[in-house]
Amino acid sequence: MSIVSTTIEQYPQASGAIDVVERHTDHLGQRYMRMWTARGHDIQATAAAHATELETQLAEQEINEVLGG
Repeated sequence: MSIVSTTIEQYPQASGAIDVVERHTDHLGQRYMRMWTARGHDIQATAAAHATELETQLAEQEINEVLGG
């Protein structure tokens, strides 16, 4: 599985934090959403890391399905 697109929405809060919504789409068109609150994070780098983590999880899930586990 590979993530082919990612969109990031940012919602600044009065506290200075930023609520973040990531929307990742894989090569089959499946969509995955992740919400989190950024406090001093590099949002772009964190979202890229999340996309990589998601690809790894999806690959492991696909392998388990193929192996019947």
